[in-house]
Amino acid sequence: MSTSPQRFAFKVFCLSASCFRNMASLTPPYPLSSSQAKTRVPVCGYHRRDFDLAVTWFSPHEHTSISGSIATTFREPTTCLAILDTLPLELVHTIILQMDLRTFFHFRQINLRARQIVDQLHEYKVITAHAMNCICALLRTGAASHVTVAEIYHCFCTDACSICKERYGNLVQLLTWTRCCSTCLAKSTPELCVTSVTKTVKCLDDHPKMRTLPGVYSMEEKHYTKRIKIMPTEVALNGNELDLDKRRKLNAKPYLNFMACCALSTYCPAKREVQTGVSCAGCQLTVEVSGGSDDRMWELRNTVYSHDDFARHLEWCEPAQVLWKSSNSGAQKPAEMPHFCQTEGYFVSPY
Repeated sequence: MSTSPQRFAFKVFCLSASCFRNMASLTPPYPLSSSQAKTRVPVCGYHRRDFDLAVTWFSPHEHTSISGSIATTFREPTTCLAILDTLPLELVHTIILQMDLRTFFHFRQINLRARQIVDQLHEYKVITAHAMNCICALLRTGAASHVTVAEIYHCFCTDACSICKERYGNLVQLLTWTRCCSTCLAKSTPELCVTSVTKTVKCLDDHPKMRTLPGVYSMEEKHYTKRIKIMPTEVALNGNELDLDKRRKLNAKPYLNFMACCALSTYCPAKREVQTGVSCAGCQLTVEVSGGSDDRMWELRNTVYSHDDFARHLEWCEPAQVLWKSSNSGAQKPAEMPHFCQTEGYFVSPY
């Protein structure tokens, strides 16, 4: 027998209240095996695409024209790399992994032998297959000269936000190449703050800088057409003797922080699989039904989880259990699945 929308809404509202009480308990009320959790993730979870679109991003169509040439050697090389070809290939790979990304691509363009060596590199294959957005962002903003290929790969293989150490890091800060989460970015955490390069801070030539790209940024979907040269605010503050008023001005444009970030999924070398962050449809449903009267509800709704962390979250989230039951144990899409989750956020699709 189907449940009326009014009765369902009342049920979710009551369950959401008990859900917060359950989180204080030591034993989860809905323990799940790994196989059970795996079947629930696509039903009760969704990807917050608007978090990806609020930062620097590129349409997948932009990668189509270069995807073949960026990871494929056209033909067998007929020339060598002089003294480099006398070294063991493993040592050459170790050397080029320590090149910054800009130098790395310049090396690849030397000749067909250099291209062949680069294209055989496992780390290069992985990042060009699954992290092209970040590669393009680094190259087009000028931040590519500040991060090595080894650092790019290492960050791709981690999943925790390096700022709060608690949440899944669904983003990366391009200037410092720091994995971070949307929550820390929204809070303008000092480590993620950037400022425009003015005459006041122009003398700091040795520190990372980049030029932003035109686009739509922040969760307010603000349009920006100008390219702005930016650098980390902490570097600007530490390198200059500024009065209080000038210090405040350096932090007066939080939208710049979004321009300095890009979405980054996670790669597991052991399983050789890529994961994107997951958000809870049950928590979104709770906010919609309750009207978002509790700050904790909004925090849970805006949290992005790794797949393992989301499985643990499901053991506590009763509204997610309601969605699972209404899906007939995964046989169909839950009738009460919020439209917000179906559209993966509230941003208008640019594709």
